[in-house]
Amino acid sequence: LIVTGQVGALLACACVADGVRRDRRWLPRGVLVGLAVAIKLTPGVFIVYWLISKQWKAAITSMITTFAATLIGFVMLPHDTINFYLRGGFLRPSSYEMQGAHIFQPSNTSINTVLMYLLNSFQVPAWLTVLAMLLVITPALAVAWWLHQHQLEAHAIILAGLSTLLSSPVSWYHYAVWLLPVPVLLLAAAHHQKRIWLQASLMAGTILFLVLNALATATHPAWLWWDHPIFTFLFHKVLIGAGMVATAWAGYTTRKIASLPVHSRDLDLDQRVM
Repeated sequence: LIVTGQVGALLACACVADGVRRDRRWLPRGVLVGLAVAIKLTPGVFIVYWLISKQWKAAITSMITTFAATLIGFVMLPHDTINFYLRGGFLRPSSYEMQGAHIFQPSNTSINTVLMYLLNSFQVPAWLTVLAMLLVITPALAVAWWLHQHQLEAHAIILAGLSTLLSSPVSWYHYAVWLLPVPVLLLAAAHHQKRIWLQASLMAGTILFLVLNALATATHPAWLWWDHPIFTFLFHKVLIGAGMVATAWAGYTTRKIASLPVHSRDLDLDQRVM
């Protein structure tokens, strides 16, 4: 991804590190997210998450960092900055062409492509795009807030990140790096429950999906059952939605086991093993 100029993986790592790291003596929380927002707007969802979870210092720090980094970018590249924010790159996300890229493609995982498909038009009204974004982000951030209340910060950050894949006007399939931590969270939840069969199934399913997806991306074989434009439009959305549900379930299961008294927790785990 980095070789092809995609910085999504680096930005995702920065956002996760900013959200879950405990040692903040040398780098205040919010700086990494602020830099990520200045590079790519979608990490701004974490500022909203910090605001609704009343993490005021992190939210303010990230906003100041974003403004400072954007100002530096304007000083260095004023023409490109003005073009992005004022001449179409930012204000017209629902158009057919965005900075030379055709966004009406099955590989665009954004829910915006579903609206285009349903409306049979390359132009989606701005109010409808905003409404669809809110329908995705609002429940995701509500669950993220709940996870934060139960001290499951990693689950909350990853869930918020997953919501950007659907709500962003443009989100190509290789942006979906936020799906990578989901199997780890599921394996951790299965480990908490001592369900060996669930751990093995999750690991086998993850490996199988990665292998088949790599084959499909490299060779585009016609025999693959998902190799159809209509199905591909839905497949990526369903996959991301499943990742969001799985993240919430992993957090709920982890919270449920952790909330039990030590004696009851051991007894409950022994019963699950039996």
